[in-house]
This record gives sequence, C-alpha cells and structure tokens, in this order.
Amino acid sequence: MGTPALFDVNIFEDVARQRQGWESSLNALALVEEGDVDGYISAWTVAVIYYFRRRLGASEQEARERAKALTTEGGFRILALDAEIIDQALADGRFSGFEDAIQFHTAEQNGVNTIVTRNVKHFGKVKDEIAVLTPEEFLTREIP
Repeated sequence: MGTPALFDVNIFEDVARQRQGWESSLNALALVEEGDVDGYISAWTVAVIYYFRRRLGASEQEARERAKALTTEGGFRILALDAEIIDQALADGRFSGFEDAIQFHTAEQNGVNTIVTRNVKHFGKVKDEIAVLTPEEFLTREIP
C-alpha cells in the first residue's frame, strides 16, 4: 500500500454532486480503491455521507449501503471519533469550522500526515504540521 491520506467529506460531496473539479476527486478516490493509497476517513465523515445521501433523496437503505460501500468496496478505513478528538477539536481555536478541527485531530491522533480536501484554506494555520492538498495536488504528488 502507498501513502496514508485522510479524505475530507467534501471530496465525496464533489463526486456525489458532480461539483466543479469532481473528476479529480473521483480520480483521487480511485487511488484508494486500487490500493495505491492508504485511504482513511473519520467516523464523522461516514455520518455526513449518510446524511447527504438521504437529503439528496436516497432511501434509508440506499444511504446506509452507500456509506458502507466506502469500506467494503472503496477500500477506506474508518478512524474512530472519540472523546479526546472532540475535546481537542473544540479547544482548537485555529479553525473557523468545528468539522475541520475534527478532521485535523482525527488525522493527527492516527498518524496520518496528509489531508485531501477541497477547502485547503480552512487548514491554513496547521499547514506546517500536516500536508493539506486539493485532489488535483494530491494526484500530482509522487507516490512512494
């Protein structure tokens, strides 16, 4: 397996909604499915993916199946969201959004040194601590 990376929920949203740049997000996700990258997601991300699927009209069963497919078919490993991560995220004033603090502290606590996100600017104050890449940047880096 390759480089470990935590994928932010907005990468999955790109693909689901076919937002601008969605092809790059899809290609980055494919690297995980193909086994070229060790892909991780926060447990919080699974809940958000489920929520968005339901909001977009998926049935309860379809939303659950799509969220589960991330691990069974997509190759992503779910990282636990525990009280320590929540406490760290709540206390960390470097982030304007709580959800970004959750992603950062999930990656940090689990030794994952790269976050793939559409919102690089939200992680600006921690860019010296962890690599924060857009899907396009992630696709052009060298895989060790």
